[in-house]
Amino acid sequence: MLFAEIDVLELIASVAWPTAVVIIVWILRKPIADLLRSLRSIKYRDFAARFEIEETDATTDIQDTETENIVSILQVALLDSAHSYEWIKNNTPLTLSDKELDDLASKFSKLFRTTRIIHHDAAGQRIIPGKPGMKLLK
Repeated sequence: MLFAEIDVLELIASVAWPTAVVIIVWILRKPIADLLRSLRSIKYRDFAARFEIEETDATTDIQDTETENIVSILQVALLDSAHSYEWIKNNTPLTLSDKELDDLASKFSKLFRTTRIIHHDAAGQRIIPGKPGMKLLK
């Protein structure tokens, strides 16, 4: 029995460090990827490597950042429930048109789904069809 316990402890000890490294790399994958993208050259003893950086269109980077910001704002706004595009425009800093919101929902279909938000008039009657809206997929 003692022999089996020692083998199990040795196995756990031998797997612990590699597992910890994999978990840390997984947690820090975005900062590590950003760091690797920023490398220009590496030199270690007799080994040296230089990386050529492809120039990208700055407007594409800006658009990607703006899209990421818009998606983040929508995720927070839609966290509790679906909302109409009108509500989104009135309660967030977004100034997108209904078509732009539809296009965004299509582009990020794994995150958002378009829907119709049913409203009631002053008499309490449902207004059908509802207003265009969006919901967050969980």
